[in-house]
Amino acid sequence: MVASGSLCGSGCRGFKARHPPYRGGLWVKRVILVNPLFSFLDVRYQEQPNKEKNMPNEYDKETIEAYERRTVYANALNKSLEIFTSYTEKAIDDVMSNGLRLIADAANLDRIIVFRIFGLESNTAGEIYRWDKVLGGTAPVDPALKVLPVTPALKRWISIIANDTCVSLRRSEFTEDEAAFLSRRGVKSILIVPVFVEREFWGVVTFHDNTNERDFNEDCTGLLRSAARLCAGTIIREEKTKAVDLAMEELKRHEKMKDILHKASAIFLSQSVKNFEDMMTAGISLIADAVDVDRLVLYRNRMTPDGLHMSQVFRWDRELGGKTELIESYADIPYARLILNWETSLANGNSLNSPSELLPDVQSSVLQSFGIISVAVIPVFINNAFWGFALFGDVRNERYFEEDTIEMMRSAAFLFANAFIRTEMERELVDENELNRVMFQSAPIGLTTYNEDLQLVDCNEAILNMYGVEKQYYLDHFLDFSPEYQPDGRKTADKLPDVMLRALNGEKLVCEWMHKTLAGEPVPCELVLTRTKNKGKYFGMGYVYDLRNIKAMEKNIQQLETEVDKIYYDPLTGIYNRRFLDENLNNLIKLLSRSDSTLSLMMVDIDYFKKYNDYYGHISGDTCLRTIAEILKNTLARVDDFVVRYGGEEFVVVLQNTGEDGTRKIAEKLLENVRNCNIPHEKSDVADYVTVSIGVTTGKIKHTHCKDEYIQRADELLYESKQGGRDRYTFAVL
Repeated sequence: MVASGSLCGSGCRGFKARHPPYRGGLWVKRVILVNPLFSFLDVRYQEQPNKEKNMPNEYDKETIEAYERRTVYANALNKSLEIFTSYTEKAIDDVMSNGLRLIADAANLDRIIVFRIFGLESNTAGEIYRWDKVLGGTAPVDPALKVLPVTPALKRWISIIANDTCVSLRRSEFTEDEAAFLSRRGVKSILIVPVFVEREFWGVVTFHDNTNERDFNEDCTGLLRSAARLCAGTIIREEKTKAVDLAMEELKRHEKMKDILHKASAIFLSQSVKNFEDMMTAGISLIADAVDVDRLVLYRNRMTPDGLHMSQVFRWDRELGGKTELIESYADIPYARLILNWETSLANGNSLNSPSELLPDVQSSVLQSFGIISVAVIPVFINNAFWGFALFGDVRNERYFEEDTIEMMRSAAFLFANAFIRTEMERELVDENELNRVMFQSAPIGLTTYNEDLQLVDCNEAILNMYGVEKQYYLDHFLDFSPEYQPDGRKTADKLPDVMLRALNGEKLVCEWMHKTLAGEPVPCELVLTRTKNKGKYFGMGYVYDLRNIKAMEKNIQQLETEVDKIYYDPLTGIYNRRFLDENLNNLIKLLSRSDSTLSLMMVDIDYFKKYNDYYGHISGDTCLRTIAEILKNTLARVDDFVVRYGGEEFVVVLQNTGEDGTRKIAEKLLENVRNCNIPHEKSDVADYVTVSIGVTTGKIKHTHCKDEYIQRADELLYESKQGGRDRYTFAVL
């Protein structure tokens, strides 16, 4: 199938009904509507000429009255059209109210209602907007009409208006079922006008006269058909604006979550606070605020002869100010006794995300007994083993957590567990194995001990391997392995005895410490100082974590990201380049072929760009390319869709899971947005501003497809667009 179209498409050229409007069992003549406007709007009345200058004297009174009535209709519609199409910051209700008031006054109407069709086959529709003269304009939607009851009258009306035919009714001609629905709502006359968008039945607008019984004549019907399209266009425009705003808010929210997760990671990984409880409270508070939860509980698993047990190891409660006491009854409890199916589900990597009352009875009762209204349970895996889980609880709102929130919770749960494990290891080393030589020497982290006189006593192999020296040299020249100043600006000679003494006095200190090798290479470390007691005397213990690998990894990641940008991004426009398309499009086709998905591809070319470059110069040409690239990128609303600079003035647009209708809409929007940018182009043979031509192809993906088939077909269709006059798109199914 091959079809061509410009921005407005074939549906925007005006239309003539196949059948006349239906009126209480009678058929009346349809009107012809002309002139495209407002995306899909088909009609705009022409301003009427001056009556005195153009109206022949021999016309009878009826003809003159009809002429004057048409003038009133035309003026009302044009003023209404200006209101509907020029609003920016005004509230949608005010725009609708002001625009429809002009129509209602001109046509003597009491009420105007917009209904959206939800399912044509099921005859379902619902009210989405109401204008009422008595209430002064925009009025609350009738709850009883949010979903219309499926009645014989409704089925009959929809069968007629689905063919783009109006229905005109008056009370004296109502059938019994029509009277049951309309009369009790005060309707004496009604015109039901269908609205089609991109050839799809979008909905209806009903125009009510609650004062008089009458027929809607040809001129009035034409006015109200145009008004119906204005209503629908304004509503669709507002919906799209809200969708874009929502997407932007979602993006900002996602970026904010990433930033908070990075800050929490810094807290958990550096342990820059005084103790474990403060560290966990500070880190969890950041996460809890971001995902808006009130409680977090960390559970660790333990395998026993009678099965897997869970143990509560940390509790955080917003109302109680942070860390709170563990619940004794949850210190060691079998999964099988409490929530059997959690073990299997969590061990398979599945998360639980639900309002509590929607869970099975046992789970629901347990959670609700703690006041948890909504819950997310995230499994934690350490070295590919099911270590435990983190429970996030909301005690205020019933909800499902969003997907990006769950992903943030996964990262946070892993951080919580790692911080707990590391702290537990330190406690075990200090509290349970004081100066145990085996543990001392086998510790994977650097360890140095000192006495109450602040003299070094011993060290393990890990610290010696870090600096590549013998033990005695290290103990005798300890200060030589630190620079003169530490990262906080303090002198090493002043800071070291201070922190060593504080640890001996009972403080547990965690801080950044800069060491260095004998060759002068900086060695960034994390230093943990604590004390232990042996034979009645205190000894200080300093654990040193070498952070060089972590720092190197961070640097490598940054370098890789920079290199990727250079490889896959066009330096002029900032969008993806042809190499990105060549390396990724085939993989995308293979991925989508597994789910019988649809892929659409557009080839976009700037019309007469060489003439533009020759006339305006290459600097202006580069600016034009950047502007067009930005327009194309901003027109795409979904993150999975992308734009590529294919070469010169050619671009490729790739749309995933987008069928013919959606692809046509986007192609039309691209053309419209480029035109609206109004970049001057005096040398163009199409217009006095820059335009583009587009070749568009869409197809159900097969595993045999490759990228060259899509690109070649789109390029052929681009050629047809150019041959057809440019500033248009040509579409074909692959």
